[in-house]
Amino acid sequence: MLFLVLSFISNCQKSNTIYLEIGGRSFYGALTYDKLIKRVGNSNLGFSVGFMAIPTYFLQSWAVPTSFNFITGADKSYHLELGIGLTYHLMRQLQESSSKENSFENKHLLYLNSTIGYRYQRKDGGLFLKANLNIMSGIYGQVDIDGNTTISEYYSGWFKSTWLHQRPVMAWGGIGVGYTF
Repeated sequence: MLFLVLSFISNCQKSNTIYLEIGGRSFYGALTYDKLIKRVGNSNLGFSVGFMAIPTYFLQSWAVPTSFNFITGADKSYHLELGIGLTYHLMRQLQESSSKENSFENKHLLYLNSTIGYRYQRKDGGLFLKANLNIMSGIYGQVDIDGNTTISEYYSGWFKSTWLHQRPVMAWGGIGVGYTF
């Protein structure tokens, strides 16, 4: 009986992952928690949530990227990952003034993100790797970078309005490394 229980436990898929992502759904990088929540055939459904903070003097930036993921190959170590989610981004810009006290202006942004990528994640846990392409589209908010320029104009090399979608759209890559337990 004990042998059967231990055999079952050893065959269970590890479903929790913590990883550090560079780039990705929060633009700069994030510490992310990923959870496989349900097996569907030979695939998994999962959810991830991360946190990013960049506290500089002139511009402070925090982001919370979330994603609902479909991961192929539940019994393999190599997976295709497809995801869709939201990223909330708070930016605080320094507003210089002629008085001695400067103030910060808060800008709130919300992005829709979709992901296609590769992930290496063994069923029994351990090393986790991922590389992905994220298509991000602004849903809410504008950031006034220099008093006149919106974030979509500032990043005009990346953010583009398309004929199908009049919001700024950007393709952005990401890589991650972490541990599955």
